[in-house]
Amino acid sequence: MRRAVLFFLLVAVTAGLAQDRGLTLIVYNKNLALVKDVRSFDLAPGTSRIKIEDIPAQIEPASLHFASLTAPKQVRTVEQNFAYDLATPGSLLARYVGGTVTLQTKAGKAYSGTLVSASGKEVVLAGEGGGIKIVDRSSIQDIELPRLPEGVVTRPTLFWTVACDKPGKHRVEIDYLTAGVEWQAEYTAFINSKETGLELAAWAA
Repeated sequence: MRRAVLFFLLVAVTAGLAQDRGLTLIVYNKNLALVKDVRSFDLAPGTSRIKIEDIPAQIEPASLHFASLTAPKQVRTVEQNFAYDLATPGSLLARYVGGTVTLQTKAGKAYSGTLVSASGKEVVLAGEGGGIKIVDRSSIQDIELPRLPEGVVTRPTLFWTVACDKPGKHRVEIDYLTAGVEWQAEYTAFINSKETGLELAAWAA
C-alpha cells in the first residue's frame, strides 16, 4: 500500500513558477501526460484574442480546454486553434504562392517571378511578360523570399478567441494532453538491523 501512495505523489508534480502562474503535470503510461496550466490574463469586454507560445509540440488538440477560474460563467470560448505550421522551407513556399521569389540554381542561373506552384518536383514562376518558367527542385541552390509570410509561426502556438462579460484580470486554467513526456520509477529498500522490517522508498525522474 505504501508503495502505491509514494508512486502517485511522485508522478503528480506541481512546478514552482511565477506567483501568478501554476503548473501541474500528471504523467501516465505510454508517453502521455496531462498538463494543467493556470495563468492570468487581462480580458477586455466583448471578444479577446489570446496567444500562448511556451507549450509542448506534441499536444493532442482535441484535449484542449480553456476556462476562467475567476468568472467561469462569464467567459466563453468562441474559437481555439493549435498552430504548428512551423517555418519549414515547404511551408514557407506554400504560403508564398502569388508572391515574388528569386531562385538561384546550382549552375549559377537566377530566376525571379511570381510563384505559381511549389507543391511538386518543380517550382513554377510567372515572369513580368507573362512567360512561365519551370525549374526542377533538384537543380535549385537557393530560394530568396523578400520577407516572412504572414501567418507563419516559428514555434508551437495556441490561439483562443474568447467572449468576456466581466472585463478585467482573470485566472485561467488551460488543460491538455501531450505526448513526449517520459518518466522512470526507481525504488530503494531499507531493511532494519534485525531484518524484521523493510522500508520502501520510490521516486520518479
